Amino acid sequence: MRKVLALLVLLALVATCQPALALHASDVWPQFRANSQNTGTADGIAPRSGQVLWSYKLGSPTGSSPAVADGKVFIGDSAGYVWALDAETGQKLWNYKTFGAIESSPTYLDGRIYIGSDDDNLTALNASDGHLIWTFKTTGTVKSSASVAQIHDNKTGALKTVLVFGSYDNFLYGIDTDGKELWRFKAASFIHGKPGIYNGMAFTCTCDRTMYGIDIETGHRAMNVTFGDYSAASPTALNGIVYGTARGGKVFAVNIQNQSLKWQVDLQKTIESSPAVGNGLVILGDKGAEVVALNNDTGSKVWSYTANGAVDSSPALVDGMVFIGDGTGYLLALNASTGSKVWDYHSDGAIDSSPAVAYGKVYFGTEGGTVYAMGSKDPQVRILAPQPWVKVKDKFLVQVEVFGTEITTVEVGNDGGNWTKAARNGNAGSSIWELTFDPKDLPNGEHKLYVRATNATGTGTASTYIVVKKPGHPKPFIPGLDLPTALGATIFAAVVVQLFRSNAFKRGRR
Repeated sequence: MRKVLALLVLLALVATCQPALALHASDVWPQFRANSQNTGTADGIAPRSGQVLWSYKLGSPTGSSPAVADGKVFIGDSAGYVWALDAETGQKLWNYKTFGAIESSPTYLDGRIYIGSDDDNLTALNASDGHLIWTFKTTGTVKSSASVAQIHDNKTGALKTVLVFGSYDNFLYGIDTDGKELWRFKAASFIHGKPGIYNGMAFTCTCDRTMYGIDIETGHRAMNVTFGDYSAASPTALNGIVYGTARGGKVFAVNIQNQSLKWQVDLQKTIESSPAVGNGLVILGDKGAEVVALNNDTGSKVWSYTANGAVDSSPALVDGMVFIGDGTGYLLALNASTGSKVWDYHSDGAIDSSPAVAYGKVYFGTEGGTVYAMGSKDPQVRILAPQPWVKVKDKFLVQVEVFGTEITTVEVGNDGGNWTKAARNGNAGSSIWELTFDPKDLPNGEHKLYVRATNATGTGTASTYIVVKKPGHPKPFIPGLDLPTALGATIFAAVVVQLFRSNAFKRGRR
């Protein structure tokens, strides 16, 4: 009888459950290389054309790379200032003066900015107003950006956030968000790049020709692999492999489990660029004026693109596009599959800063002291919810992300008609639009759910769609079951068979 009851409960749950619609936060780029794994990738919209949407003159050169989050662009400059600009307009919101030049890139987390400086400090600032929260003192310049990891607190068992970064005093540090040191690990030489975080370990390539794997809970060394040359780049840790570059021209992949080289290639050109890893590729730049894509499994070359000058910038890989700067001031937008140029833009100075892609735009800084926001003024749209091929029966939320200049109208309709206006979600600067869609008047079967957006001039319109399916009449045997009939019938039959066996057994015992 217990088995019968379990089957009945399962049947009730299946019959009443509706598919969950995943809600997607607006894409952001909150730290150098986009995330703590250092993949250089993000889930967002990449502009297919390059127009200057705004630019802001800092007054000093910048090799810092922007972080984009909370509707703001954060970046440092060679005069020691940390800047916050409005991501939509480029308007200055605040700046804060440290006591040394800034080459490090900011890390945004929970309303705070963490950034290193040549004043030997990692500095924590309030992201809203730039007010100082604390500084953490090392004994060397801090050019490494901070990665974010989590550990379990020994006392409470709760998750605790750890900031992991390196210094030119040869130490890799783990500190908490209050600026308290948890541990430090001493390498044989200074640490320039941002550590990559994966599976409880922090991976850092140092200037002693070694890649270390450090246990984030304890700060103890868990592995080290020698790769033959020093590295100033930030390694990528992904799917059990660490990808890195060495200044002498080597690109390598290290298997974490057996601590051995999976592959290594020598491009025979100086490399200071950090790799982007995604779409089956490892993409980087070199001082020989090339952008190179390697197969991430074998290291074989897939494509290369010749830039106008040395490429110290690190690539951003988003939405099938690669964005990277060169030493002559060109921002390049390449097709990630082929390496062919989609568009480029000549800025006011060399681009050592690595691009950040967020809110449908590309952000970067230059040695000319300017921060740029590039993108398309025409609308760009994507449907966040529901996901493709979702079955819909009752009212459901349609959530859309829209980028562009002066978007005035976003509409949702089915099969090219029945347009209904969506509303912005949240404040006026939000890129999320949403409405509740009622499919009650739709015939049963598949439908195209369209979204279109229009800007203030009415000349720019973008449209996209997904396919949704409205279930037919109640399925045989199981009223209201929103699953394929065959599956519903199978579950129902199992219940009937179990009931029959149970009753037959009872009759036999009498």
